[in-house]
Amino acid sequence: MENHPFGPQPLFESASSIAEREAMVKNQIIARGISDSSVISAMRNVPRHLFLPSESRHLAYLDKAISIGFGQTISQPYIVAYILEKLSLFPKAKVLEVGTGSGYLTALLIEMKAEVVSVEIVPELYQRATEILEIWSPGCTKVHQIRIGDAYEFAMRKDTFNRFVSSACLPKIPETIHPFFLCLREGGLAVFPIFGTGNIQHLVTLLKRNDQWEEKGRIEVKFVPLTGRGGFADK
Repeated sequence: MENHPFGPQPLFESASSIAEREAMVKNQIIARGISDSSVISAMRNVPRHLFLPSESRHLAYLDKAISIGFGQTISQPYIVAYILEKLSLFPKAKVLEVGTGSGYLTALLIEMKAEVVSVEIVPELYQRATEILEIWSPGCTKVHQIRIGDAYEFAMRKDTFNRFVSSACLPKIPETIHPFFLCLREGGLAVFPIFGTGNIQHLVTLLKRNDQWEEKGRIEVKFVPLTGRGGFADK
């Protein structure tokens, strides 16, 4: 721990990183209408810069998506906060996250007391995210399930979830026979991007009700495509 004007902080924190994160929350999150106190608290507490490659950490609190290598990105802070607010999490909500990526959204879900199963298809990202999550919160990868593989295969198992979230763009809204639909419990919420006409993407929020999807909102976004089964074929 190090001593700073903000009080004792972990070695990966500094007075400047805390100040930058507070400015991010104020100017990018709250100012744009995010009002869920648990989301705001999590965004204040989780050190976004820690989940970026070392050469990019100085960019962590800018209002933009940032490359994390291997053709993947960490989404801009507002989009991350929007996703969290739309998920309407509650303590011990069981969440399937498709695409661990940097591990940042995973950490935020954990910070918000969800029970997380996160699946990453890129081995290098899985390794790095797992290591960083352990630095951030030692032991969290033993309490929560961070797995390598194809999320489609995990969704086919008998386990079910209260929430479903993807950080990669699906070709379309999954049909009701799709594992991504079947793994979600009745009354569960799903938040994920989909491709539309003209390659325009929308981040959709869907409620599973009476074994059907009920759309609760959408915004235009830009995400990397989902690979593996249930997504786009690997090149």
